[in-house]
Amino acid sequence: MGGEAPDPFAARLRSFGPAGIVSMLVVLAGQVLPPLGALLALAWVAASETPWREIGYIRPASWWIAIAGGLAGGAAFKIVMKAIVMPLFGAPAVNPAYHFLEANTAALPGMLLTMIFVAGFGEETLFRGFLFERLGKLMGRGAGARIAIVTLTSAFFAGLHVAAASSSSYILEYSLGANPMLHDLIEEKVSVADGMIDIPDRPGLGITIREDVLRAHAVRAT
Repeated sequence: MGGEAPDPFAARLRSFGPAGIVSMLVVLAGQVLPPLGALLALAWVAASETPWREIGYIRPASWWIAIAGGLAGGAAFKIVMKAIVMPLFGAPAVNPAYHFLEANTAALPGMLLTMIFVAGFGEETLFRGFLFERLGKLMGRGAGARIAIVTLTSAFFAGLHVAAASSSSYILEYSLGANPMLHDLIEEKVSVADGMIDIPDRPGLGITIREDVLRAHAVRAT
């Protein structure tokens, strides 16, 4: 007997037709509430029957080597950025956006959760996994395509980070339209003065999500 027939819906999700494009936009929109984008990306992988290895989910040959290598590589990268790269761009020695963490042990648990789940899991799954797979299917697997994909995803991924961390960054889009999911979703009011807004400096997301608004816009599966 032959294998199971391919699922037409899964094939449409993997394509770049209407279903594929809409699903991609939905996943990217989920980054408004990280790590929702990553969770939607995982749901897309399961629904589209895409192999997990295509988004970088591969079991390492040795967990110990992978963990030790990640720690060593991360520390080395941090030193190079602080000692060489950032001074070349005239960045301040102290990052004002995260200076509140100094001697602030109460903020460390929330920040650790943010770094692990929002950055480590959420951002890497979305920008380094999902987008790599989608753009790789669209642009190909050649050396030029890979360079373009890394450049595009890095620019997309790094935009807000640069704006938040650099004292010389001023331009960032922010909608003033009557969008309840933008203006009513959080307790704090975002004020715009002279075309500029202040980025929250509190632990975690820096904002308080209103659960009543989430419930009001929730859609229950039937």
